[in-house]
Amino acid sequence: MYNATLIISVYKKICELEIILSSLQKQSFTKDYEILIADDGSGEEMKKFIEQSEKTFGLDLKFITQEDIGFRKNKILNEAIKN
Repeated sequence: MYNATLIISVYKKICELEIILSSLQKQSFTKDYEILIADDGSGEEMKKFIEQSEKTFGLDLKFITQEDIGFRKNKILNEAIKN
């Protein structure tokens, strides 16, 4: 069990997510948190990036996604919270 959960909402912003994950990798205070990536249907490219990032940054990432049928950020955030 973790002390905190960090939910990162994304949609096709791989470069920005890479900066966030790099910063988390350098975190020195504590790493007692889980990281949930809440994706609003970015597609296969984002899924591959997440899989690669777990190895690259040494972070345990949980990827939660949904089909891209319009702006539904709040729906995917609710799904992340349930997890």
